Amino acid sequence: MRILDRLNLLGTIARFQRGASRQMTSLLVLLIAGTLASCQSISIDDSLKGLNAGTSGATPRGSIETFGSGAVKVSMIVNRTSANGPVLTGLAYRNGAAMAVKDLGAKAIKLTVLDAKGSPEQVKTLANAELSKKPSLLIVPGDAGSISSVSALVSENSPPVIALGATGGKGIYSFLPRAVDGLAAGIRHAAGGKKKKVLIIAPQASATMVMNKVKLELDNSITVAGIAPYVGAPQSADFVKLFAAKLRKADIVAFAGSENIIANIAAELKNNDRYKNLVLVGREDWPSTLLKSPALQGTVIATRDTSGTSLISGRYTKTYSQKFSSSAAYAYDLIAMASGLVRAKGAEGLSRRQIGAAAGFRGTTGLFRFGTNGAAQRLYQISVIDNGALKVAQEGQEGF
Repeated sequence: MRILDRLNLLGTIARFQRGASRQMTSLLVLLIAGTLASCQSISIDDSLKGLNAGTSGATPRGSIETFGSGAVKVSMIVNRTSANGPVLTGLAYRNGAAMAVKDLGAKAIKLTVLDAKGSPEQVKTLANAELSKKPSLLIVPGDAGSISSVSALVSENSPPVIALGATGGKGIYSFLPRAVDGLAAGIRHAAGGKKKKVLIIAPQASATMVMNKVKLELDNSITVAGIAPYVGAPQSADFVKLFAAKLRKADIVAFAGSENIIANIAAELKNNDRYKNLVLVGREDWPSTLLKSPALQGTVIATRDTSGTSLISGRYTKTYSQKFSSSAAYAYDLIAMASGLVRAKGAEGLSRRQIGAAAGFRGTTGLFRFGTNGAAQRLYQISVIDNGALKVAQEGQEGF
């Protein structure tokens, strides 16, 4: 099967919705992009088997829950509760994972979800106990404390460990996208393959780190002209004057922050004949206050194609009485990926080799794969801010 065929399963599923089992088949979403080195793939028919098996787990029951009846064990540690009550992000991870098992993995995997209750030490205790049971995959929280505690347990003999965060650790993959990846994708598009210079405007606390990470993601034709750090909400006119020398060298200005001061700085640039033709690049997670700013209309922003979430969001809200979120979608995609790999290859499908397949996977949150450094890499489409909203200007690549 060609890579494009494998990547278009979402479209196939959408067409299949027109049939008698329209509602349930829409949940098939996914799977395996070009995942397997042998070019095997999961067929729609295979994915349909056992679609209704298992339980949706609409209401959490206890600190340890099990979903699915497959022979391949997957362990997932989340912070679903804390001393102050429920943690919505952790609950969304749990719910998204439970839904994915019901839809795609009920007979492929046996997922155990454990609540660490907001404690990195409890994460370590639970991870140590689960590793002793030899699961084929371990999923852990993505906060720094949890990553640090789990890293001490991971060895070359451990199963793959994936963190629900943007940063991994020693021997730990990371699954969530990094803001700098989208920023770099926007800069690359703005440069258009030509020799260009970019000035990065960022909060002082993270400016140097952002610049170094962005540099690693840019083509050789793009030069970082420097960084313009800010603290709090500086006067925009003073800020532009302070960094005038760097601005004069730049063709592109990339905003790495998401504070309202960005709109003021952009307005100052637009009102200055010397800078009004600079191409502005922003972040996918900008608040509506920035999207609606007149000075930021036309700003280039790399966004992920999350149109696939429409195939699960409605039923998610109905089943769990919780607003659908990106956290639920990421957990769904991660478990769907694991389920698909197991369907195709058994327990061997969750080896580092198969998880790290260069062709990647298509999920409800778009195309993704794991890089050699363990970080999730995602493909982006290009959007621009138009009349206060993000509008797609260029579709993303069909595959890596």
